[in-house]
Amino acid sequence: MNWFASLCMQFAAWLMRHERGNWARAMRAEFQYVSTPDRLSWAFGCVIAAIKQRLVPMDTGNFRISRGVMLVETLGCFGFLTLGWYAITFGSFGLLRFDNATIEKVFFGYPGGPFLFWVMVASIVVGLVGPIGLFLGLRYVLQGRALTNRAVGWSMIGATLGLNVVGTIAGYFVGPADFHVMPSLTLLMVVLPVAGVLHLMYLARPAAPPPMLATA
Repeated sequence: MNWFASLCMQFAAWLMRHERGNWARAMRAEFQYVSTPDRLSWAFGCVIAAIKQRLVPMDTGNFRISRGVMLVETLGCFGFLTLGWYAITFGSFGLLRFDNATIEKVFFGYPGGPFLFWVMVASIVVGLVGPIGLFLGLRYVLQGRALTNRAVGWSMIGATLGLNVVGTIAGYFVGPADFHVMPSLTLLMVVLPVAGVLHLMYLARPAAPPPMLATA
């Protein structure tokens, strides 16, 4: 996952390229000395710090934000899931690149292999939440249109949470012997996309009128 950690660092540096340019360069330099097992967690922490810096203009009173801030939020919430979906679908080791013989050899030749295969199949389907969310977020940035169809929103949230819960439970019973859940990937691939969908649904609600000033 070193490539993914490096991608996270590049994204964090891009977010902080203006006011926090020196800070971004320092983080990238320190990243080179972080041990390999800890690199993804370190990079994810840098992304969160960068997003917090860019979300300063957010009106935390009602969660309505400018389109510029929404661009950062969209990339942060759906960008990682979209990249992960592309990797397991069309990437060098993407499932659609395997023929039947390769699938039989790679996945069904050892204990836990069938579980990994079906998790990848389900992830390809549910992972569409990433590019769909990316489209919806960018649509809000360009046109100011939020997610008005609540059925679509709740379906995206339910599919994402459902795969995570069912996959986690099933992994401990029928998964590989070394199966474990990575909290950092759960945050990137589940928590952030769900939060992004919820925010897009919230933004579709009519804004509350400003409070009336008291008159003497």
